[in-house]
Amino acid sequence: ALVLAETVACGVTIGPVQADATGTYTLTLPAGDYAIRSSKDSHAATQIQWLTVSGPADGIDFTIPLPMHYTLSGIVRDGNGQPLAGAAVNAWTCGQPGSSTTTLYDGSYSLELTAGAYTILAAKTGYSAQSRSVAISADRGNIDFALPLSPLASAYTVYGYVTGNNSLPIGNAYVRIANEGMSDSSWTGNCGLYRLTVNQPGVYVIQAGASGYATSLSRTIVLPPSRPDVDVALLPDSTPRYTVSGNVRDDRGQPVAGSDVQACPDDGMPCQRTTADSAGRYSFNLTAARYVVTVGRTCYLETGRQVTLPPDATVDLALHRLTNSIAGRVTNGEGAPLYGVPVRASGPDGQVSALTNSNGEYILHLPAGSWIVSAVSPGLCPYVSPPAIAVTTPPDRTGINFVMTEVTGGLTPTATGTPVATRTATPIPTSTPTPTPTSTPSGPWLAWHDGEPLLLLPGRSSAAVAFGNISPPAILSATIAGPAVFLSGGQVLTRTITATSGLSTLYLRPATAALPGYTFTLRVGMAGLSIERNGTIAWQLFLPVVLK
Repeated sequence: ALVLAETVACGVTIGPVQADATGTYTLTLPAGDYAIRSSKDSHAATQIQWLTVSGPADGIDFTIPLPMHYTLSGIVRDGNGQPLAGAAVNAWTCGQPGSSTTTLYDGSYSLELTAGAYTILAAKTGYSAQSRSVAISADRGNIDFALPLSPLASAYTVYGYVTGNNSLPIGNAYVRIANEGMSDSSWTGNCGLYRLTVNQPGVYVIQAGASGYATSLSRTIVLPPSRPDVDVALLPDSTPRYTVSGNVRDDRGQPVAGSDVQACPDDGMPCQRTTADSAGRYSFNLTAARYVVTVGRTCYLETGRQVTLPPDATVDLALHRLTNSIAGRVTNGEGAPLYGVPVRASGPDGQVSALTNSNGEYILHLPAGSWIVSAVSPGLCPYVSPPAIAVTTPPDRTGINFVMTEVTGGLTPTATGTPVATRTATPIPTSTPTPTPTSTPSGPWLAWHDGEPLLLLPGRSSAAVAFGNISPPAILSATIAGPAVFLSGGQVLTRTITATSGLSTLYLRPATAALPGYTFTLRVGMAGLSIERNGTIAWQLFLPVVLK
């Protein structure tokens, strides 16, 4: 089992440490107030213990519930009845952690699940996915699937080199292809090579940019066929530049040195990043565009402002120290904990959010002030979001609990008036991205646009969600768990979809103090469907170039 401590004030994590064979652990902490928790794979999370450390503390014990597990097993075959190895099998039930595995050479799979009602999904690229609803109260076998072969999606590849006017390759150049319904982007390797893939025919625009070079003039190409020859030449930057500068100060008006400041344009090109100096000053030299300038630092609430260039602009930024916490639990009407529920606190200076753990518990770290705390039904699960709660800090607040009522059919308005579909949700894949449907499904579908690893760069990156057969208007709901945020600075995003099918691109960036190798989870729900994928914080320099 793992044990970790989280500071009450601003959520800095210490640990985890692993208990030895006797269950004993030692965690070394500075003096202060902490939330201590323990966890173990395939077990429910323990209740949070609140502790003030002023000297050695013994007897901070945890009892990890040992759930009753049942085995669900079966075989996945192809349309001809032959065993299908390497298929992803995922079990998901609303409000609880899921489980996933991959079929063996003989097509067999096995999952360990607690009692409950699950949706089981079997999927493999190039095959039509199948799902089954299964109630688990004992071991279940012969839960088999037959996946018919589906036509491969049309995939059009564009690649080429980015060079300077001296014909030398430019590494770490950002290249983007887009039209009204689809986009893809990539960074060049040291040899200047890029590769982009889209799934729909059409007219596309390609642009490239790199530090010290002017953004290239747009190139227009028509797909199909795939294009192996779309080279881009960048000229030394002579574009007019405008200055965005200002001060970063805290609640007392004191400079916050070392703050991370980013300026992100709204045209899809990379963010620029700098660090405030010892006097809290920062400055950018930027081309004409509209930008969101954000600032963050560990133990402060991230804030931002919009600015349009030209002319030169002064944008002073205020950081509010995280001094308090709000904690509680989210359960269903029967008192059972709900996992993965987005809980957010909104105030005049910004928003913070967190997801509940498998014990239904959450902690929000925020500045002093008045907050509206709300819990949102996860991934359009069949729950009504409960009324929000007004909370003032200080002091630290615990016991801010929410009960989500389950409904049986139809559309039910949430506390904000947004209709929420109440049918059973499609399972969340947790091992591999869901392949985009390549035949014509009979109902709504939701899938990731690509199956590549989600690497989140220091500037920003994107994840595209493909959808089809949706009845507009629909609400797309996205949440992040882990050290990443959307460009707004929050971990919860909603968007109104007015098209029946298409692509919706989500822009993300690392959270303040996120380090390479840290992982996060992105969840998206729409029209009663939910998908999930994991990502990793990465540096541009170490991104591989894939040749195909």
